[in-house]
Amino acid sequence: MPRILHTADWQIGKPYRWIENSQKQARLQQERVDAVLRIADVASQEQVDVVLVAGDLFDSSTVAAAMVMEVLEAVGSIPSPVVVIPGNHDRRGLARSLPLRTPGLHIYDQPVPDGSVTGECADLSKGEAAWFTSDILPLFETYCTLCHGTGLPEGEGQGTRRGAPRGLDYDVYELAITRNATTWARMADRTMPPMGRMPSTEELETLLEFLNCATAVQASGDDDDSAL
Repeated sequence: MPRILHTADWQIGKPYRWIENSQKQARLQQERVDAVLRIADVASQEQVDVVLVAGDLFDSSTVAAAMVMEVLEAVGSIPSPVVVIPGNHDRRGLARSLPLRTPGLHIYDQPVPDGSVTGECADLSKGEAAWFTSDILPLFETYCTLCHGTGLPEGEGQGTRRGAPRGLDYDVYELAITRNATTWARMADRTMPPMGRMPSTEELETLLEFLNCATAVQASGDDDDSAL
C-alpha cells in the first residue's frame, strides 16, 4: 500500500497584515518556508511514496519571486514526488511553470482548452444576447460577477468591486463582450477568478465558443438586440 504524507494550506507568502511589526511578519513568513523543509525530513524518515498538498501551496498571486524560488528549492529537497492540487489562494498563472523549475513537482488542475479569440464561429446565435442570458450569464455569475457586476460599489471588502476595473462587467451582455480577448486570456492563464472555485474544462470550452461567436457577431453587425 502506498504511503502518502497528506498536507494542505502551506500558504507560502502569507502577508500577516494584522501584525504591525515587519520583522515579526518576515519571521512568520520564513517559518512557513522552513516548515516545508521539516516536511522533507518527515517524508525521508517515513519513506513516503508521495507528498500531497491538498490546496493553497501559495497564499496569493503576489508572492515575492525570491520567496517562490526559496520554497521551490525546499520542495526540491523532498525525496518523493510532490503532488499539488490548486486551492483558492494558489498562483494559477504560475502553476503551469512550477513543474518545469522543480523536478518531482506535479500540479493537477483542470486542463485549459487550446485556442484563442479569433472570431471563428460556426453558429452566430451562440454569440448573441439570448445565448448569453441562457447559457453564459450563469457561468459569469458563478465566477465573475462577485467583483465584476454593474451594481457593485468601489471598495475592497465583500460586496464591492475589490479593485475590478469599472466597465469590465459580466452581468450585462453589451459590457460582457467589450474585451473578449482579455477575458479569455485571464481565464486561460487562471488569473481570473482570483479566488474560489475555478471553471472546469467544459465550462471554459463553452466560454471560448461564446467569446469567439460574440466577436463574430460584433464584426457582422448582426447582434440580436431584440433578445435584450
